[in-house]
Amino acid sequence: EEIDDARRVERVAAEMPQFVAAIRHWQRDTSLGPEATVLVGFSQGAIMALEAATEAGDDVLAGRVVALAGRYARLPATNPGGTTLFLIHGKADAVIHYGFTVEAARHMVALGADVVADVIPWLGHGIDAEVLDLVARRLRTHVPKRHWEAAMRQGVPPPGGGTQ
Repeated sequence: EEIDDARRVERVAAEMPQFVAAIRHWQRDTSLGPEATVLVGFSQGAIMALEAATEAGDDVLAGRVVALAGRYARLPATNPGGTTLFLIHGKADAVIHYGFTVEAARHMVALGADVVADVIPWLGHGIDAEVLDLVARRLRTHVPKRHWEAAMRQGVPPPGGGTQ
């Protein structure tokens, strides 16, 4: 059965309450809050992770979302301010076109979201060792925009001692 945009939105919305409840359950069981939560999804899992983070609004679900070869079911109208989005997509993906990642990145940046987007030229609809290394590097080294902004509000001088 073909999934069009309207059916995709319906199907994701139908599963979202259980998906979010499962994440909240794991957070309670592990005593880890949203800031320590990273949702990683591939393809349909990426769609669910992106939608869950955006749908949560001010009630942050995860500090970081890694969406691999995915897309939004529908581009959000609001910025998931407490969540950093890592969008990674293969340019050779024949299942979900990489243009969805480019469009989402532009849209989310325009909303003021914290977004890192990578389009991998040789990658199809999959994950290889180089992509796993990229994900690990992004998660280890990216300083979330919200932390930079908080530091700037507190008047912390930029590296090198200069002024703004």
